[in-house]
Amino acid sequence: MNFVCRLLIIFAALLGISQSAQASIVASVLQGSSVILNFDFTGQTPPPPYTSVSVDWSLDGVLNDVQTDIGIITIFSELNGTGSILNTGSWDDTSYWSGQGNPSFNDGVFSMVFSSVEGDMNIASATAMATSSEGRVSISPTVGGSIPEPTSIALVGLGLAGLGWGRKRRFPKTI
Repeated sequence: MNFVCRLLIIFAALLGISQSAQASIVASVLQGSSVILNFDFTGQTPPPPYTSVSVDWSLDGVLNDVQTDIGIITIFSELNGTGSILNTGSWDDTSYWSGQGNPSFNDGVFSMVFSSVEGDMNIASATAMATSSEGRVSISPTVGGSIPEPTSIALVGLGLAGLGWGRKRRFPKTI
């Protein structure tokens, strides 16, 4: 196995180790960007309609040492930041939101858009809880509208370049 192939394998292994170390993070929000968290209680027990829905989250690693309100949260009635805007406000390192009494949450399907105004941070945890006359259920969100991170794109590009280089070495041009 040649040197370049070995180097690519080592790089991929190191990238895999760094990615697994961040597995507990729900999402990262960089300054000037947004992340969508989707909450869908469809198929959960107890089923909708729900009389109250609440979400609590915590942030980890405010990277720019900003201790003020650092972002805007917008809550939508549908997944992926669509539908009606139900609520808007600022967010900080530990927050709680309740949609109790709002009929828009009776179906248990909604999304929250976290937009960073100052600083970069990680959403360390997020949990939604819904209550009906039959009981309670809690779920974790799925991240919607995700954009591949730069290291993943770089790794794919490096792999394609390596394949092209290997092909060029294996089949040299003949005139």
